[in-house]
Amino acid sequence: MRPPHIHFKAGLRGYEELTTQMYWKGHPLNAGDRILQSLSPVERDLVLVDFQKSGGIPRGNFNLTLRTV
Repeated sequence: MRPPHIHFKAGLRGYEELTTQMYWKGHPLNAGDRILQSLSPVERDLVLVDFQKSGGIPRGNFNLTLRTV
């Protein structure tokens, strides 16, 4: 079973298309996820989001960066 995650695909003419996933930081299934564990520690930190509850709703920030081609 995979941990909770959200897929993103973003693109704009003149930029490389980005496909990525965002994971919940601290979720117990993260340790066994082969995709997440294949990333370097620096890369892993970029896709782990520390959600905080606000009004009963989990909220977090996930930045997407596109590289020009």
